[in-house]
Amino acid sequence: MSFVYLAIYWNNHHHLLHTVGRVDGLILWANSHLLFWLSLIPAATAWMGENLPAPLPTAVYGAVLLMPAIAYYLLQKAITHKHGTHSVLAQALGSDMIVLCRQRAACRALCRARVTEELGAGERR
Repeated sequence: MSFVYLAIYWNNHHHLLHTVGRVDGLILWANSHLLFWLSLIPAATAWMGENLPAPLPTAVYGAVLLMPAIAYYLLQKAITHKHGTHSVLAQALGSDMIVLCRQRAACRALCRARVTEELGAGERR
């Protein structure tokens, strides 16, 4: 499943950067931020695979999948900041509410996993 996430990000990143005419420092840092979080997906996947029923590796895996979504959003914002609201990317994005809804859903899932972990720890005491 993680391969599918990486493949989707790879393709979207490729198309995203084709809309860029000029790059500045903000775009470079936002791109590096995205690549950092994507590089953690294989490690988080392996850890969760080794400890499948454990809530902490599952929550970390969820966080590691959430953070590239946020980083991708920030990269989009950096590009539109540089190229303006009339750029190809800004026109293609529109309001982009679907991304925001996915990020909120992932945050809620992480919070539930944390609460479940805390409740499970309280029952063992």
